[in-house]
Amino acid sequence: MMRRVFFWRISVVLFLSSVTMARAEMAVGLGYPTVSLKYDFLENVAAELKYADTGEGIRVFATRGSWKFNPKGKYETFAGAEIGQIKFDYEDTQGDGLEFSLFIGKEYRIRSWLGFAFDIAPTLIRLNSSGKNNTGFELVANVGFYWYVF
Repeated sequence: MMRRVFFWRISVVLFLSSVTMARAEMAVGLGYPTVSLKYDFLENVAAELKYADTGEGIRVFATRGSWKFNPKGKYETFAGAEIGQIKFDYEDTQGDGLEFSLFIGKEYRIRSWLGFAFDIAPTLIRLNSSGKNNTGFELVANVGFYWYVF
């Protein structure tokens, strides 16, 4: 199941990139505790693959899509949605789950090739462990730098 979802995500990114190479920008993102690959398909539309590892046995692989409201400014306001898979192995508890969030944020372009971004997102998290489900909301903040390599 997870391989199928991963393959689907990669297929969508590759398809959209082949359709919209005219204004493409690709960035590598580094934040705490995330690493990501962001692709700006159009002037105001972007997709991103993110991986987060807390170092405490919690890992998240997520896909996000965002819309930029003022893409030509030094400060870019954006909003979008994220969906991700969670794996955890913490102390004596193991399991997996899903997360879904709607986010809004800003990116400041320090240079044409370097940006600093911050976003905040109310996030729905559903975890499964030993046949038990737990669902709740958390407020998640993301902070990181983006290096626009292409």
